Amino acid sequence: MRVFSTPPVLIRFTSLFLVCLFFAGCGRKAGKDSSPPVSWSKDLRPLLAAKCAGCHGAGQAPSLPEGAFVVFDPGAGSALVPGAPDQSTLWTRIQAGHPDELRSDPDAAPTLAPGERAMIRDWIREGARHEAHWAFQPLPATVPVPDQPAAPPAHDIDRFTSAGRDPQDASPADPLRWLRRVSFDLTGLPPTGAEMDAFLLALRDPDGREEAHAAVVDRLLASPAYGERMAAAWLATIRYADTWNFAGRPRHTQWLYRDRVVRAFNENLPYHRFLTQQLAGDLLDTPAEDEILATAFLRNHPLPPDGKAGREILLADLAAERVHLAGSALLGLTLECARCHRHPADPFTPRTFHRLADLFAAAGESRRAGAPDVVPAPTLPLPTDEQDELLRAATERIAALENRLADLPAERTAAFDAWREQEGQLPVIADAAGIFAFEETGGTIRNHALRAAPAGTAEGIRLVEGVHGSAAQFTGDGVITFPGLLEINRWSAWTVAMWMLPPASGSATVVRRGDPAQAVDLGLDGGSILVRLFRDWPGNAIAVRTVPPVVRANEWIHLAWTYDGSGSAAGLRLYANGKPLETTIVADRLRKSAVPALPAPLRLGGDGFAGGCIDDFQVYARALTPLEAAHLHDGRALLTAVRNADEDLEAIADYYFSSIDPEARRTRKELAAARHQFVELEHAVLEVAVMAEPSGLRPGDGPASPGDDPSPPALLPPPAAAAGSGLSRLDLAVWLTSRDHPLTARVFVNRLWAIFFGEGIVATDGDIGLMSAAPSHPDLLDWLARDFIDSGWDVKRLCRQIALSATYRRESAAHPPRPLSPLEMRDLALTASGLRDDTMGGPPVRPDKAGPDRYRRGLYAVWTRRTPRLLPVAGHDPASGQCRVERSPDSLSQPRLGEANEVLFVEASRALAERALLPEDGSDDDRLAFAFRSLAGRPPDEPELAALRLSLAARRDSAAAEPGDAPQLVRPAGAGTNPAVDPAELAAWTAVCREILDLDAVTWKF
Repeated sequence: MRVFSTPPVLIRFTSLFLVCLFFAGCGRKAGKDSSPPVSWSKDLRPLLAAKCAGCHGAGQAPSLPEGAFVVFDPGAGSALVPGAPDQSTLWTRIQAGHPDELRSDPDAAPTLAPGERAMIRDWIREGARHEAHWAFQPLPATVPVPDQPAAPPAHDIDRFTSAGRDPQDASPADPLRWLRRVSFDLTGLPPTGAEMDAFLLALRDPDGREEAHAAVVDRLLASPAYGERMAAAWLATIRYADTWNFAGRPRHTQWLYRDRVVRAFNENLPYHRFLTQQLAGDLLDTPAEDEILATAFLRNHPLPPDGKAGREILLADLAAERVHLAGSALLGLTLECARCHRHPADPFTPRTFHRLADLFAAAGESRRAGAPDVVPAPTLPLPTDEQDELLRAATERIAALENRLADLPAERTAAFDAWREQEGQLPVIADAAGIFAFEETGGTIRNHALRAAPAGTAEGIRLVEGVHGSAAQFTGDGVITFPGLLEINRWSAWTVAMWMLPPASGSATVVRRGDPAQAVDLGLDGGSILVRLFRDWPGNAIAVRTVPPVVRANEWIHLAWTYDGSGSAAGLRLYANGKPLETTIVADRLRKSAVPALPAPLRLGGDGFAGGCIDDFQVYARALTPLEAAHLHDGRALLTAVRNADEDLEAIADYYFSSIDPEARRTRKELAAARHQFVELEHAVLEVAVMAEPSGLRPGDGPASPGDDPSPPALLPPPAAAAGSGLSRLDLAVWLTSRDHPLTARVFVNRLWAIFFGEGIVATDGDIGLMSAAPSHPDLLDWLARDFIDSGWDVKRLCRQIALSATYRRESAAHPPRPLSPLEMRDLALTASGLRDDTMGGPPVRPDKAGPDRYRRGLYAVWTRRTPRLLPVAGHDPASGQCRVERSPDSLSQPRLGEANEVLFVEASRALAERALLPEDGSDDDRLAFAFRSLAGRPPDEPELAALRLSLAARRDSAAAEPGDAPQLVRPAGAGTNPAVDPAELAAWTAVCREILDLDAVTWKF
């Protein structure tokens, strides 16, 4: 098979490079003939990626099937003939070395070194063998530790990193540098003065140095701050935010997930269990509350405030968000590129993407952010023990009243019989709240109810001939509102009845109390009637739909809709022309109230009802019986039944105990009050957005090709589904955490390595796919991953191994650069100043608001999507708009400018200055050393101390020259300022402490 031939002028590397990308890997130097065979993935692919990708990248290549490899025809002038370099046009062009023939852009393309050319020649001569990309290869069952001397203390990690270098070349870091480094990396906090002193004291014993280091690491791992630090890294990776969308709509309860992550790391929950709970905690056998809460991991996506996009489009967007999240955070792959087109490098297609997306659809998922107090469904309620007890008592009270109501007909037969024997009985339908005949032409619609009741207000209607006199026809966006008519909500019973002529559109909202995001409504949908009570559609709602369709064009129909206040879909009933309608349940889970807290009047029309007509609109403060519903239609059913009571005694008894019996009416009123109390108790319960099954998309019914089952990428080992069912999120989690999975452990270990070293073993820790950087120590990465799995996925053990290795304890070359993150800078300033509040958990706080909460750790500040966290300008810590794994290491002026403009840093500098001035007999050098050590984690050297002396003198001169400016500098501290300290002196020291806070020795990890 001839795949590509030599062009007449220039051979293109494009197709060859695309094939390279399908089987990519990490690099090594080319050796002589006696060296091991050239590896495609480890040697050649990185070379081609570095030297050829710029001009001959995969984006310019023709499409090849997933996993394809080219078979070359040696007789057709092919670019590559395995085993024969001299017959391969690729090699002859390289050997020729003429820039115009070898490179399409001689000015831009790098040249090949002699050793690199030899490596290409050797690879072709050895048969042009290829292997799968290193990250897609199974994790080895065992990885031998090199028999390599390492600098003490010799850990297995050090034997990998010491390969090829003299162990004596690695000098250990200064003890205090290491202490500051490990304190930030494990807790995100600097060491205190007492901790520094204790560590230095322990190091005085030459035989106890290793124990001293181990004691520090063990103390840090046992600190609650460890969980906060690890949680901060995880939350930043998964684009956690305390707002639903970019408009800043607050997400009031997502902090419950944040606190769960902190607890999980502090409890050292094995990573495979942690990951399983994140993906599918709700699908575990009898899941615990915390296991379901963990699935909020998949609900950290943004939601639009209006939900105007079609539901199918939005659900597809949400599933795509989760594929991006799972791909970036868990698999280390850029799967999002394949949503619309073939991935330019990795072997993923849109079909691959959407088959994986189908796994992430949640049942009853909301499509909008909704009202501020509404958590988009599906949700998990998290009552306190006290709330749980109150809810249980309220439930028992409701059940007792329901049982009482059900027993009354048997207990009060005498009262019923006495009522029947009364002569001249003229039955009426009681509890009318509104009866509207639409006889007026003005804007006010008179209420004809038997008791005084509010009138209606009409806009955009006209009177036309109806069933009983005139009717209201709606024009354009015409509506009729009935403010104060009746409390229609989850706990109250009611009936709404009317004659209706449907609009030509066939789909419209006819009756509504609330707004499109949260309401009680009756709507038309293609001839069917849909009635709903929903707090968040469709996951937090009850609803039924008529089957088959009953509404016909150009035909009047009498509708009656009753609800018994039970909070269940079974309590919804529909009648057409006096007869009960067959309905199917659409939704049957409603928590809290169904109507917004703000007043929302009952409304007729709008939302597509233009051209429709309403006549004889009636509302009752009770769920009418079937007999009464029939009477509303024909005006005689109730009277006929009473006159012929013996023929329909059950219907008459139902009417009596619903409408007339005083004991039943009193019990029903108590029941409504008890249900209302239950809903009020529910409103105080926190709830958080989580995942729920069954899937919102059936297997084969998602955005993928029809008939496709949900599945992960085909290039990876396939997961096993439960017998007799399609793949679920739990199957995906089990697959990801299997011992032989090629990606999960490698990705996590690499990310953890980056926390300690600033860069992963694979520098592109957000992408270990075909375009990834080559691992600096591939065997070390595999050894760490395998050892991590064999340890039971023990995260703290892995952290301990790295922190105590000689590799980590070496003197840092500051490469890659490791600036403190904005969270670490904030926590450093608060710690050194003594202002830090160590309260854990709870709702996010606003650092810009007065009060003690503003001094809590940065983890507990509000994380928004649009703006960078904590600082007013963008730096190396981005906003939470999308899943971001890699962080820019730049130490430019922007983050520091943000700190300079942040009031909190001025307050911290003032508080640190006060601490330095507390010893009244201390010298300036002692105070300067104290301030410097509090921030930098070490004493200043002589040049640093000399510079600080000069700065202090200059600041004192400035304060003396402008005495009026001193109170302004110390004012942010307010009442916290020590009145015994001279304001001018405090201002000078505050300015010096602010300068120290901006030094490289403070803002960088070394």
